[in-house]
Amino acid sequence: MKKPVILALLLCATWPLLAATFNVSPIRVGLSAQRPIVPLSVRNEGDEPMVVQVQAVRWSQKNDEDVYESTNDILATPPIVTVPPHGTQIVRVGLRRGVDPERELSYRVYLAEVPAPPAADATRVHVALRIGLPVFVSSPAAPQPALAWKVVPGEDGVATLHVKNEGNAHAQIANLRLLSSADRQPLARYPSPAYVLPGSAQEWRLQLEPGKRLGLDPVRLQAYMDAGDVDVDLTPQAAD
Repeated sequence: MKKPVILALLLCATWPLLAATFNVSPIRVGLSAQRPIVPLSVRNEGDEPMVVQVQAVRWSQKNDEDVYESTNDILATPPIVTVPPHGTQIVRVGLRRGVDPERELSYRVYLAEVPAPPAADATRVHVALRIGLPVFVSSPAAPQPALAWKVVPGEDGVATLHVKNEGNAHAQIANLRLLSSADRQPLARYPSPAYVLPGSAQEWRLQLEPGKRLGLDPVRLQAYMDAGDVDVDLTPQAAD
């Protein structure tokens, strides 16, 4: 049973990979009662026509995981678009429900290439491209994130950083850094960006720098956030 898998891996390793190339602008969509429709520009950078399928989904978070569900709250049209070589097509994202008076709403729009059937004499492996764009529907209440942080020392040079968004708008966080409060020496970092939606929580396991340890002495947390940078002191808490 393993031979076909091995053969497929060998073919992928020896055949040239052909990846689709398209880009989308803007890369994040903001909708509101005043701006219920936003156009997306889809550009094909390749030399062949490209078919792109568009899908909108509701976005939530549970147990540190993103959850996606079908929705009629927003509409992306046309659902399938053909983009000519080195050309551009417009996809419109529109709001089909009223805004929430108290909190921001979260969705995603996915744009995925529909690969053409391979030719009988194909000698290249085609890799389809899929892009997911966050879509946020603002509220007249001018929602804001409110982040509650907690750091827990662990064994084997690992610390666990928890955050809960107690506000009513998302937070996009990147370039997390833990520093010693005493001398500002770096203890750990997590550069990858992440979203924390309203009412949701996230957790990161941070590998400490070589030779560093995290006790119960205060530490400094710094990070980039789209709603304002994070720069706070934290007192590590023992694990429950």
